[in-house]
Amino acid sequence: MLDVMMPDMSGLEVLQELRAQAATAAVPVILVTARSDDDDVMDGYQHGADYYITKPCTARQVAQGIALVLGERAAVVEDAV
Repeated sequence: MLDVMMPDMSGLEVLQELRAQAATAAVPVILVTARSDDDDVMDGYQHGADYYITKPCTARQVAQGIALVLGERAAVVEDAV
């Protein structure tokens, strides 16, 4: 989980770095941020986010996002076997 607005490096920059490295390219990433404009959400997905949650959010929303991301990953792995 990454916040988009961080002090030294934005979450989008961290996400770009993760996607650029073979060892971390497939790590699931959920962006959690107060930036809720359509353009911000689309930018997050274009940078490679697996899911985007806007703040304020509930624990239930976070848990659902994690379940969706992990469920999608599990389905891809199962299909490959």
